[in-house]
This record gives sequence, structure tokens and C-alpha cells, in this order.
Amino acid sequence: MRLTEDVMAILEGTRSTKVNPQTMDKDYDLVSVLYHALQAAETCAQYEQDARTEGSQEVAAFMREVQRQNENIAQRAKELLLKQKQV
Repeated sequence: MRLTEDVMAILEGTRSTKVNPQTMDKDYDLVSVLYHALQAAETCAQYEQDARTEGSQEVAAFMREVQRQNENIAQRAKELLLKQKQV
């Protein structure tokens, strides 16, 4: 999962609009969670490959599980960001 065009549009749109101090922190926080979850998912994909290369299927399965959890977190953050822009 990567930053999709709709999330990029959200980020672009926030630059040209007036900053609302009451929503700025939560929006920044959602973007930060999205970014870090995507980073973690990508990192875990590499760790999964490393474990497979070393023959550890148990560790590989664990890394894949963590990757999926981070992808789910990223998806939820994206959904919340999109919802915030519709309000």
C-alpha cells in the first residue's frame, strides 16, 4: 500500500486552505500515523523476505502478520482523513 492519489489530494488541499487550529493537530496526527504505518508495512515486508531467505517460516509468518496489521492501520487512517475532508 502506498500513498494514493486521494490521500495526496488531501495533503495538497490542506496547504491552500485556512488552517483551523482545532483540526490541525488531529489531521497531522492522522497523516503521521498513515505515513509510519506504511513505512512499517514496507519494512516488515523486507524482514519477511529476510526470514524466508534464512529458512525461518515462523518468523516470516510473524512479519507478514505485522505487515498486514500495519496495512490495516494505514487504511483506517486514510479513511479517517478522507472522512474529515468531507465534513
